[in-house]
Amino acid sequence: MLNSDGSARFQKVLQDGKEAFVPVTQRMPAYQITQLGGDTQGVANFEYRIKIFGPVTLAPFFDAGINRVSLKNQLRINSSRLGDLNSTFPQAGFRQGVIVDSATQKMRMSTGLELQIMMPVVNAPFRLYWAYNPSRVEQFLQPPIVADRSIFPNAATFNNAVVQYGQPIPFFERARIFRFTISRTF
Repeated sequence: MLNSDGSARFQKVLQDGKEAFVPVTQRMPAYQITQLGGDTQGVANFEYRIKIFGPVTLAPFFDAGINRVSLKNQLRINSSRLGDLNSTFPQAGFRQGVIVDSATQKMRMSTGLELQIMMPVVNAPFRLYWAYNPSRVEQFLQPPIVADRSIFPNAATFNNAVVQYGQPIPFFERARIFRFTISRTF
């Protein structure tokens, strides 16, 4: 915790029979952002292979897919853990369901070109590809603030907690990518 001027707050305690000053701490609930995966998935691919010469092929492609949570009511916090959280932090009002950001649930796509050269020694293709992502997510994910101002001794401690635990998390997917592989597609 902090004093109202923003400096660290200390408390006098007895340690091994001697007076000592230790930092004052306070427990605060905070949401954690995780990658969920999903219960609904769909994938579509389109590729057109153009033989250039010998073992060299050029393939423009378009891929689309979605992996989302359709049954949000199945994502639940363990009821005993929920009870612990709500008894420890009654002002937070935690609910059984999980909060899912809608930006992470939309369809993703990529389009691009692949150059494939069949390598005779290893009998596998050497593939160079460039892809562009037209449906990327570019935003900050904002975790909910569950701290009640009244449980903090002053505005400095509350503001510090909000800055530490309420920071927006950048979720910016790349627009373009260039890669190579030596393998077959599956």
